[in-house]
Amino acid sequence: MTRDEDFAKDLRVLSSLPKSAIEHLAEHAVKVWLAPSPPEIEMAADEVSSKLKVPRAQIDHALQLSRFLISKFLKDGEGRDDKPEDIVSDVETIFGISFGEKSASLLTLVKQLKKLAEQQGDIKTRQRYAQRSLPALESVSASADYRLVFDKEFGIRSKISSFQPKCLGAIPIAIVQLVFDSGPTKDVFFQVDKRTLRILIDHLRAVDKELDIGRHLFDLK
Repeated sequence: MTRDEDFAKDLRVLSSLPKSAIEHLAEHAVKVWLAPSPPEIEMAADEVSSKLKVPRAQIDHALQLSRFLISKFLKDGEGRDDKPEDIVSDVETIFGISFGEKSASLLTLVKQLKKLAEQQGDIKTRQRYAQRSLPALESVSASADYRLVFDKEFGIRSKISSFQPKCLGAIPIAIVQLVFDSGPTKDVFFQVDKRTLRILIDHLRAVDKELDIGRHLFDLK
């Protein structure tokens, strides 16, 4: 903790929060910690800010500190064997911050984070394994569009003065954007017609069924 420059700042912001917000932070912080992608992390953080009635700028510091503690409480973390009472005492002594009447609330938070790390740690491990080797999909967006069809195209030998194409109509297409967390191409755009889109959807539905079968077969959560 003493080597983390932001820890003291996060700690001071946490100490300024209402007791009720500190006591209920853990149950929300773990949802942010388990969120699989940046957009979902942002949505989860906004939800925490709204439910605890704490400005987003402040809740970000509290969530950062919570994630730090959770990481230390995991099975392979440095603080997995530390007692919450000792952590609270050390925090107040080392950083010279007195939580006063909020000390009990801080102790509640640390105990809950330790318990959640022990309970949810395997979920995070499975997430890391699922995202190994290949870039992980962060978000998907799609929109419907219409592409005009003309009877001729403008080419190198064409003259703009005599170029008078006729519009033969329009075809509907879907434009899809995929955003990945890493790799040479983070943003991928492609277009599909309705027939191809149906084929893509069917393939995704098929693999979704296969995942359900595997989950049931191996009794996975």
